[in-house]
Amino acid sequence: MFTVVDATFKVEFFQKFSSWNKLKRVVAYCLRFVKNCSLVACKRRKSFLTTAELSEAEKAIVKFIQHDHFSMEVSYLSAGKQLPSSNKLIPLTPSYDDFGIIRVGGRLKNSILPESQKHPILLPKTDHLVNLIITDYHLKLLHAGPQLLQAALREKFWILSARDAVRRVVRRCIPCFRNRPRFAEQIMGDLPEFRVCPSSVFQRTGLDFAGPFLIRSSKGRESRNTKCYICVFVCLATKAVHFEVVSDLTSRAFIACLKRFVARRGKALTAIPQPTDPDDLRHCDRWRLLTRMTQHFWKRWSSEYLTLLQSRSKWRIVQKNLDIGDLVLIKHDNSPPLQWKLGKVTETFPGKDGKVRVVKVKTQTSELVRPIAKL
Repeated sequence: MFTVVDATFKVEFFQKFSSWNKLKRVVAYCLRFVKNCSLVACKRRKSFLTTAELSEAEKAIVKFIQHDHFSMEVSYLSAGKQLPSSNKLIPLTPSYDDFGIIRVGGRLKNSILPESQKHPILLPKTDHLVNLIITDYHLKLLHAGPQLLQAALREKFWILSARDAVRRVVRRCIPCFRNRPRFAEQIMGDLPEFRVCPSSVFQRTGLDFAGPFLIRSSKGRESRNTKCYICVFVCLATKAVHFEVVSDLTSRAFIACLKRFVARRGKALTAIPQPTDPDDLRHCDRWRLLTRMTQHFWKRWSSEYLTLLQSRSKWRIVQKNLDIGDLVLIKHDNSPPLQWKLGKVTETFPGKDGKVRVVKVKTQTSELVRPIAKL
């Protein structure tokens, strides 16, 4: 005896499952219970589920999906009728097998492929159970990409608009999203004043380190290699560059490097006394020469270099600002993406144009200030 169950209840029942294997096992136990009800106690099956029972459960679920989405096609094919020419399944030449499942007819009948691959099971593109099947294959293939996942599914199932359905599942996969993150972007801001206005050389300076490198203190055979770094000072206005060798990355070594840089490129605090030699070049002529050279340099700087900074080489489109409470991944150059820390935006720092390019992020152990390019 079977009980008639409303189709709405079936849909709600299947929506509760988030695993394809678990759903098959539950349906297999239900089918076993139905069979055991018609058998005497000594013949009832009570052991573990067999492969045949799981296969039967899968066919039952597939039949439910097809009856829910292809009800008209099922009625036509079960009665032995041909589908109307306007039906969307006509190019696939669907057929009805012995188990009451719609399969793709296709043109590969004479190929050497297995029967399940010649005539795969037809499935819709939008259904919770179809998403469970795709997710199960995705996990079995160790988070494979859309192309490999679609090829594996075609060996048994033919999903309508399979590419869109597969991409939708892959995009929702959290490990795949973390492994291929998309960094936050914002339109490139205007250059600050000290980048586009004339100023003294190294008045505003950028700093970076390069290395490590190996150097020798002498040319002898017994001289040992020593690790060192190069400290790069860049003038933000004129792009002049100054290099200094640093023994290590400690604060003491950097302060010594900075003192050498200031002594070399800084201005003298005391005035140099005028020379008493009458044959020496007059200071007025020297001053005129320096003034002329300076004006010539800044004229070329304004006409040849400054105009090159007009266009935006990247970040050309206005994007939505990050808001307080947004969850982000913090990029770490020395760690794989799956090990990047998860953080929450607690404060934003808008620029003069109102666009947020720097935020404060709170992690499980600390609070950091990071540019959005690192999130």
